[in-house]
Amino acid sequence: MKVAVVGPAPPWPGGIAAHTAGLASALVEAGHRVEILSFRRLYPPGVRKAPAREGQGAAIIDTLDPRTWRAAAKWLERGKFERVVVEWWHPVLGGAVELALRAVEPERVVMVVHNVVPHERLPASKVLLRRTAARAGRLLAHSRFVARQVSVATGGRRAEVVEMPVLFPVERAAAMAASEARRRLGLGPARTTVGALGLIRPYKGIDVLVDAWRKVPRRSGARLLIAGEACSRWALARALAGRRPRGLDVIPRYLGEDELVAAVAACDAVVFAHRRASQSGMLPAVRALGIPVVVSAAGGLPDQLRGEGWFRLVRPERPRELAAAIESALAVGGWRAAASTEELWERARQARQRSWGELVRACLRVEGGCRASRQTESGFENA
Repeated sequence: MKVAVVGPAPPWPGGIAAHTAGLASALVEAGHRVEILSFRRLYPPGVRKAPAREGQGAAIIDTLDPRTWRAAAKWLERGKFERVVVEWWHPVLGGAVELALRAVEPERVVMVVHNVVPHERLPASKVLLRRTAARAGRLLAHSRFVARQVSVATGGRRAEVVEMPVLFPVERAAAMAASEARRRLGLGPARTTVGALGLIRPYKGIDVLVDAWRKVPRRSGARLLIAGEACSRWALARALAGRRPRGLDVIPRYLGEDELVAAVAACDAVVFAHRRASQSGMLPAVRALGIPVVVSAAGGLPDQLRGEGWFRLVRPERPRELAAAIESALAVGGWRAAASTEELWERARQARQRSWGELVRACLRVEGGCRASRQTESGFENA
């Protein structure tokens, strides 16, 4: 099958770009012909142009330039694609994507909805989603929470729920000692490390985590690692406001794949202290290795806590509750002791491959095929 994937692709950074590139690669591995329709410029505050180095796909779409929207439509029309998979994460994409999709019959279009309401509040978000979704024959979501939001925003349309794939080869972390991982990140030694990894934004509750960290007893001997690009200096300054807590390491920059693997390998537990969330791209990767996680019960995050592995759910914006859960996570013991390096590696690799395989099958299913299962509050059951 000839497939187009519409979304930001490397060298654009971030989870959506990793999702686009990973899906394209998984489709190729499944034997399909794949082309990527990517972006020259993304939405504000991302009005920055794409990095100058060569990237993946045809970087045509400028979200602020309608001329490129028509060019994208012509690209899709010329390609004669049998399936078009669209990444949707922000309503500012609405004009560009909706116009481009006019060149394709809706039954050939699948839209993966990452967010219904963007992290940055924007009027008419649901209207823009509804108009663009009307151009897609099928909708997918990565959490039941988002699927319910999709149904409300689109007047009752069903979004099939498919688990978030493991976005990077996290199995490589299994073969890296924590001490070596910290050395590669330019950090000193630590007895244990609690991590908060990924883009630093106010909605992720990093300030709540820092407040909680001040309440974790010093006897733990642990260090908190905050690693990821801040969307603004203000966001990072707010998170670290007041007296800097002891035992804190901060890497305030975007982490490429090698550094991200090292950051995961450095952690004995990982915290997701979100105020709100659709779902997380990092959580499935951490869970694939069996690393203990403390997760805010925000949005679709609880939906991602299926399967094995220690976890603790906490209420959002409760620093004391979060601190107690972090103590419990540290008491679990090292995740590397649960199995051999080879077993951890293979388990994580299989989890990554399985997750992409499920997404590929969902993207290529025909409309009638999605009736084979129906969503329930506790998961899925055969119809």
